[in-house]
Amino acid sequence: AGGVGSTWERITRHKAPVVEPRESAAFGAAIEEFRAKLDDPATQGAVFFAVCRGKVSEGLDFSDRAGRAVVITGIPYAVKNDPKVRLKRDVLDEEARLIASGGGLAGE
Repeated sequence: AGGVGSTWERITRHKAPVVEPRESAAFGAAIEEFRAKLDDPATQGAVFFAVCRGKVSEGLDFSDRAGRAVVITGIPYAVKNDPKVRLKRDVLDEEARLIASGGGLAGE
């Protein structure tokens, strides 16, 4: 049942959207906005868009009607040249070389 409009337009026709802010200082205000939209009789609920492993994942409780579903559309990969990623790849490559059977998970 396709419907007209982008996915964003179709969602916002039914739920008031709140998007996790990039700035940590604005996060509290976004949560307050989400809770206010949940309590607003003029809306049919709210949806909170956030990033996996972002600020929302740090102990925030979406209980009762504040959290009915989680939809994950993708988990972003870290930048290949990030120092932590390069280090992890090097460690995995070294471990794979040390395993005589050729097993193990290589960095690639």
